[in-house]
Amino acid sequence: MGVIILLIVASLLVSTVFLVAFLWATRNGQYEDVDTPAIRMVLDEPLPTQAHQSVLTQSTFTNSSERHT
Repeated sequence: MGVIILLIVASLLVSTVFLVAFLWATRNGQYEDVDTPAIRMVLDEPLPTQAHQSVLTQSTFTNSSERHT
């Protein structure tokens, strides 16, 4: 019987900790922007510049040739 009381107290303590953490998160703005993460992968990223593309291409060919040798 004593174990049941201990488990009830422990569960109330854990649930209180989670409630306090949730209230802290909502007051600090953790849940303000719920739309942007869902569409972030759809948004266009700017294209890299020509100089940046040539550096990427050269490093890709260099790394691929180094792997095969």
